[in-house]
Amino acid sequence: MNDHHFWVQQKVALAKCSDADEFVNNIIVELKGLDLNIQGDTFLELASVLRGDLIFDKESEANTQLPEIIFKLLKEAEKKLPDDPLPPMLQATFLFYNCNDPERACPHALRAVKNAQQSLDMVRQTTGELIRIYIALNNHQAVEPLLVSLLKYEPGSFSMEIPLESDFLARLPMGSVNPSIIDAYRVKAGLS
Repeated sequence: MNDHHFWVQQKVALAKCSDADEFVNNIIVELKGLDLNIQGDTFLELASVLRGDLIFDKESEANTQLPEIIFKLLKEAEKKLPDDPLPPMLQATFLFYNCNDPERACPHALRAVKNAQQSLDMVRQTTGELIRIYIALNNHQAVEPLLVSLLKYEPGSFSMEIPLESDFLARLPMGSVNPSIIDAYRVKAGLS
């Protein structure tokens, strides 16, 4: 475990001064031959650590390629874990929150929701992120069917789903969603 942690820290330091394509290609070569799940998880881990550095570490400003490296690592994770909702969700949230680009984030969020619904894992989280993106895009008509799907969705008994999210309700313009759906959602979320 310590060896893996050390390897990740070495790669993070290297990423801060590397070309995006070269860095990601080198990681692909290093991980080749490992189990696909391990490869996917490693790409996710590297991207997450670098994303944290991008937010909190002033050194990350030195390499303007860091956002591209993070996004390419997340794309590689999705190639290794094609049915997992996490890689496309992280792509969507990276583009939405870190790059302020809801338009580019939207197709990734849609893919994340599709994967989540198929796997019955992370449905609430991925759908909540898609709702936030739709609100940012002023695509309010797309929100109502998502709220209805969340109302109908029941996690399995061993599910690790998050509680229903509600922060986005206040950002919906009056009348953009049927008030009875909003009321039912509030009740199910424990807000009424």
